[in-house]
This record gives sequence, structure tokens and C-alpha cells, in this order.
Amino acid sequence: MNEGFQDRMLKAGEKKSANEHLVDADGVFLVKYRPAGFLPSYTDHESFGMNGLPDMSYVETPTVRNRDGNYVPAYKFAVREDLGSGGQDPVVLGLHGHGYAEENSYVFLADMADELFPDSTVGCTIFDRGQRCMIVQEIGDPVDLGDGDIIRPNIAWTASFNGTWSTGVFDFSSRVFCSNMLNMGKALFKVRRTLNHTSMLEERCEIVKATMQRFEKLTAMARGLKDQEYTDAQFYGLMDQIIPEPESITVEDQATGIHKIVPPHHQAQRHHEERSMAMLTAWGKEKEAWGHDHTFEQEDDTATHRWPVTIKRGNKWLAYNAVQGAEQHYINAGYKPRRIKNQHKALTKAVEGKTPLAGKALAILSKG
Repeated sequence: MNEGFQDRMLKAGEKKSANEHLVDADGVFLVKYRPAGFLPSYTDHESFGMNGLPDMSYVETPTVRNRDGNYVPAYKFAVREDLGSGGQDPVVLGLHGHGYAEENSYVFLADMADELFPDSTVGCTIFDRGQRCMIVQEIGDPVDLGDGDIIRPNIAWTASFNGTWSTGVFDFSSRVFCSNMLNMGKALFKVRRTLNHTSMLEERCEIVKATMQRFEKLTAMARGLKDQEYTDAQFYGLMDQIIPEPESITVEDQATGIHKIVPPHHQAQRHHEERSMAMLTAWGKEKEAWGHDHTFEQEDDTATHRWPVTIKRGNKWLAYNAVQGAEQHYINAGYKPRRIKNQHKALTKAVEGKTPLAGKALAILSKG
């Protein structure tokens, strides 16, 4: 196995409590909520002092009436105040309306994960200094598709302080070889933040049922694709369908009426080359790890000398993972997967189901 092909985005480790993984990921911090105000435009000329900083006495804070009839700030900042020297330079995690439910940390998310599936957490990722959080658990037995190619049933708990992710649970499957996150993007349901014991048990049963149903479908699909050989020529054809090469266009000169051919923009060509290289590299690594040997005889131009040549042949399952892995690990990471920021960007797209190339590839490969 090529260790360099392992994904560095999904930090999967030993099974332990969600709260332990949250601590390991620097995810335990206090969030406070501060009224959000603004500097009116008519005071711009006098709202800044000699040091160039705003004079806070000019700040206006809009208010609205809440359900109790009391006036409260219309908007509020979610602020992480443990960063910086002595609590200075706090980090604003999000801006919300007055009705936004206030949580002061991600501990509530870890507590729910531990309550439903204790000691099943394998990883936690904190995005953008605390704006979002994802906790990953393994809740079922892994399946070996053959020769050690293993897939695992997982769920991911998500929450955010910037309002981009609802508190929810996703089911997905992970492939050990390349850490591909398969079948992800649709939440099982949004999580209620306070549940009694009976509700917890009901939620647990629903999560397990839905996750294992989808995992069984994925396993059956994977085995079906694995049994169908796929050649290099077929993979090149698959690439042509999902990432067609940019074409030149013919335009007419308005002054002379002469038609001329305009080549594709160099950025479009470069983008196509980078995507193609990512997929071809992934395809080669998939075949090297899981492909079967195919031996044939090759001869020279005179047809007098022959010698055996052995190559690796793949299958449709490997082709799908090559496209899916290239898109998740490289293309969605801006072709620079070693950068933490890019890893988080790619992982975010995977969580949100933004992997259209993998979807197209699976549709084509599943047709027969």
C-alpha cells in the first residue's frame, strides 16, 4: 500500500469517547455571545480617534422585541475569547439573529455522540479555528470486499458556530485504503439538542437502521463493480465523459466577416490537465494495490522475437474509487492536499456531498 496515498483530511484514530477526541482536536473552548452594532455613516468623519481605532461611543446596536416582549439586540456575534494574549484579539466565529440558540461549546455534540454510541468515536476535526466541528464514529463491523480491501460503516456528527452547518447526523462509508468517504452528503436527520432517555434510544435505533441499510447497499454495489474488469482504455473513455477536453470555438470577425478558430483558454486547459493527472495517478495506484496480473506476449517488429509482459488490470470498483478519491483528496483540495486549509475545504465539500465527478462516474459505471 502506498502510504502517500492515504488521506490526511479525515483524522481517524483509535476508538474512544467523543469528548476525548474533541480535546485532542483542540475543540474544547468557551464561546460567548456579544451584541452586534455598527457605526452610522453620518458619523464616519468623527467616529475614529487619533489612534485610528473606532470610538465605541458612536456604535449603535439595533434592537428587537423577543417573545417575552423585552428589547434585545437584533444581532449577536458568537465569539471565541480564549485565543490571543490574555483573551485579547478574540475570534468571531459567526454572526446570528437574536433567536439563534446559544451553545457555549461543542461539548454538547460530543455528549450526544457518547450517549448514543459510547467509545465508538474514531476522529474529530475542528474547522477554521472553531467555526465548524465534525465528529466521526464507527458503529458497525467492517466488510472485506476481498484481498483486504475494507470498507467501514460510519456516522458523522456536525455542528457549527458560523451557521453553515446545522446540528445533524450523516451516515457514510469509509474505505481503509484511501480513506475515501463514500455515500455522504444527505443528513439522516437534524439532531434535537435535548433528548430524554426514551428519545435517545429511539434515535439510536433509527441511526443504526438507516446507516446499515445504506451500508449494505454500498457493499452489494461494490462487490458487483469489483467483479467487472475495467481496462485502461475504458478508464480513458470514462474520463472523456466526465471531464471532456476543452474545445476550440469558431467566431466571426464583425468587421471583416472572416471566421477564425479560438483555442480554449489556457486556464481551462490547465484545469483539465490537473484533473486528468489526478485521476490517472489515482487509477494507477488503485491498480497497483488491488488489480490482478494479466500476462501477454509481446513481439518485435519482425515478429521473430516474443517475450512475456505482465501488467495490472483493474475493475469498475477501482475505477470509481480512482475518480472519487482524486476528486475528494486532490481536485477539491485545489491540487494542494498537504495544506491544512485545503484539506478542510475538501473535507467540507465531501460532507456537503459536493462530489459531482464521482456521482457521474458511478452512474456510468453502474449502467453495465
